[in-house]
Amino acid sequence: MKRGKQLTIGLLMCALLAGLLSGCGAGGGKTASATEAEVKAEAGSYASETMAAQSQWDGAVMEAEGPPLSHNTEEYNYIAENAFLAVANAPLSTFAADVDTASYANLRRKILEGNEVPADAVRIEEMLNYFTYDYPEPTEDEPFSVTTYIGDCPWNENHKLLQIGLQAEKPDLENQKPSNLVFLIDVSGSMESADKLGLVKRAFLLLTENLRPEDTVSIVTYASSDTVVLDGVSGEEKAAIMTAIENLTAGGSTDGSKGIETAYRLSEEHFQKDGNNRVILATDGDLNLGLTSEGDLTRLIQKKKESGVFLSVMGFGTGNIKDNKMEALADNGNGQYATWTA
Repeated sequence: MKRGKQLTIGLLMCALLAGLLSGCGAGGGKTASATEAEVKAEAGSYASETMAAQSQWDGAVMEAEGPPLSHNTEEYNYIAENAFLAVANAPLSTFAADVDTASYANLRRKILEGNEVPADAVRIEEMLNYFTYDYPEPTEDEPFSVTTYIGDCPWNENHKLLQIGLQAEKPDLENQKPSNLVFLIDVSGSMESADKLGLVKRAFLLLTENLRPEDTVSIVTYASSDTVVLDGVSGEEKAAIMTAIENLTAGGSTDGSKGIETAYRLSEEHFQKDGNNRVILATDGDLNLGLTSEGDLTRLIQKKKESGVFLSVMGFGTGNIKDNKMEALADNGNGQYATWTA
């Protein structure tokens, strides 16, 4: 127990004892004939002294120790700013084909909460990817279209700004191939809040509404151990899928690597040739059992993606987001990384 709490309890006990003794005619100069009003006044005096002493103590502790620190264990990879490259010496640029959007939603959350934004949480490409652009689709013989704009730089008249937009062929949602999906859901103790498991449920319920009879869904949860909740259910069985999602509860440690192994096994068992075979991981990224390091998890996912099953990652919550691990999982699993906020 902290000294401040010991002092508070001690003073309160003294005040209570003084009031009792006064009422019994012992100590404090009071007699057995003391009125009820006098006893209340005496107790009130002791209570006031107690509160004043506690206030002085709290002030001294604050001055010595400073304000209490908020508990925040979020992790981000270090981002090194690109150095200037002269086009004459480096004429080639590389464009990533993935469209992660996590950084934008995460920054928006922090700004709306009034929190400081970590420098390493800012990934410009994900802020650009978050929005939809009306670029023309590629022609039949092109893998993607390229749209460019060039204009004056508003902060340096000696520079120009170049925008390059890439657009791949948009999927035909009405005639898309069957999907073999595994919902891999973190139900460890760190997920027990409305902006984590509560929001996970809402997200997967929304996805379930758009499933078709030819789609296949499995659900795997993990905490201290992994559990197969559903195994290869048709997307037609929406009621069963939604019930399984609604019944999820959080508790225990986080053995994410075991859950990943099981999710990939189920996806391979229900593999759809020429279809969309994907594990969708929902977590805050806080892994503390099994494989926990970014390197070990990356090697695991690199091995698993050879099966033709891809991994997309959805991050949830605040305070202990492990952005570095979730980004590495999605990048090495040929999937996307996004964050959801309430």
